[in-house]
Amino acid sequence: MPTPTHSESDRLMTPDNAVVRTVAVLAGLVAGLTMVFPGESHAGWTALNLPFVWRDVLFVYLLSALPVALLISHRACRIDSRGRIMGEIFILLVVMGALLIGIPAASISFAMAHAWLMRTALALLMVLLPAMAIAAVSSQRLHFNYTSDRWLYAGAAGLTLLVLPVLYVEARSRHDANQVMELVGQMRFGEARLAAAQLHGLNPLIALRNRQPLSELVAQLETVVRDLEDRVAVRLSPVSTRAARLERAQALAMLGRTDEALSLLQTLPDSDPAMNNLCATILENTNAWAQARDRYFRAHAGWQSAAPTEERLAGIMQACQGLGYCERKLGRIAAAEAAYLELLAVAPTAENHFLLAQFYEDTQRSSQAYTHARRAIQLNPRQFQDDGQKLINKLATSHFGCLSLANE
Repeated sequence: MPTPTHSESDRLMTPDNAVVRTVAVLAGLVAGLTMVFPGESHAGWTALNLPFVWRDVLFVYLLSALPVALLISHRACRIDSRGRIMGEIFILLVVMGALLIGIPAASISFAMAHAWLMRTALALLMVLLPAMAIAAVSSQRLHFNYTSDRWLYAGAAGLTLLVLPVLYVEARSRHDANQVMELVGQMRFGEARLAAAQLHGLNPLIALRNRQPLSELVAQLETVVRDLEDRVAVRLSPVSTRAARLERAQALAMLGRTDEALSLLQTLPDSDPAMNNLCATILENTNAWAQARDRYFRAHAGWQSAAPTEERLAGIMQACQGLGYCERKLGRIAAAEAAYLELLAVAPTAENHFLLAQFYEDTQRSSQAYTHARRAIQLNPRQFQDDGQKLINKLATSHFGCLSLANE
C-alpha cells in the first residue's frame, strides 16, 4: 500500500508527537496554575479569584479550550498557512475583546454572557500560547488524513469550547446554591457570606430555594456580618456575665471563628447546659459528630434537672434535635429515633413531625414517614403542603407499599 505523501512546505506532527504535545500542554498548565491560583483556599471577602472563582472551573475551561488550541497550533505548523492562521487568531481575539467591551454590564443577563466570554477568551489564550510554542519546535510529519476530517474535528472542538463549561458551571452553581442555603439555615453567616459572594461571581442568575434574588441575599449577609463584626470588636470585660459570654461566643460562631468561640466557652462551667448546647452546635458544624453528641447529652441532662422555664424547654428541644442528628450521622438509628420521638413528645409541632417524617423516609420506614408527613401538612398546610406532598410522592414512587397511602 502506498504511503501518503506530503509537501515539503508542511511541517506537521505524528500522532505520537500529538499526544506528547497534548500531555505537555496540560502538564505545564496544571503545574503552573496550581501554584498561582489559590482556588479552594479560604480567602477573604474581597478575594474571589474572578472570573473563574474556583480552581475546578478554571481547569474545565482550560480542558474545553484544549481541542481548539491544538487545532489552531496544528494549522500553524504549516509554513504556507502561518500568515493566515496568525490573522485568524488576531481576528478571534479582536472579536472577543469587542464583545467583552461592548456588552453592557448593567444588565445581569448580559453580565453573565460577559463573564462567560471573558473566561472562554482567557482560557483559550492560556492554552493557545504553550500549544503554539510547542508546535513551533515540532518538525515531524503527520501520517493521517487530517484534511477530510478537519470540519468534523473543528465542529466538535467548537462545541466543547462553548458547551462544556456552561454545563459544568450550571451544575457547580446548583451545588453551591444549596450549600449557601444550608449555611444560612445553620446561622453560619460568615461562611455563608463568602460562599454567596463566590456564587454570585460564578453565576448571579442561579435560582435559590426560597426564590430570593442572589444579589439581595449577598447584600443582606453583608449587613448581618458587618453587624456581628462590630459586636465582637468591643472588648469583653474580664468580669463579664455568663449571658454576655454566651452571646459573644454565639456571635463568633456565626462569623465562622469557631476556635475563638470554643475557647471562650471553656471559661464557663462544664455543667452549664446552654454552654454545652452551643458548644455541641459548633462541633456539629465541624462534623465532629461524637464530640457533639456528648455535649448534647450533657446539655440534655443539665436541662432536665433545671427549673421549668421557657429557656429550659427550648434547651431540651435543641439537645434532642442535636442528639437525633448526631446519632443518625454516627449510624445509631435506634438512638436517633429515640431522640426524635422525645423531641416530638416535648413539642408536637408541624416542624417536628416533618423532621421525623424525613428521618423515617431516610431510614426506609415508609409508613411512619407518610404518617408524620400528613400530620405536618395538617398542622401547618401553608408551610408544609408543598414539601410534605413532595415527600409523600417520593414515598409512593420509591416504595410500593405506600402507593395506596399516597392516593388517600
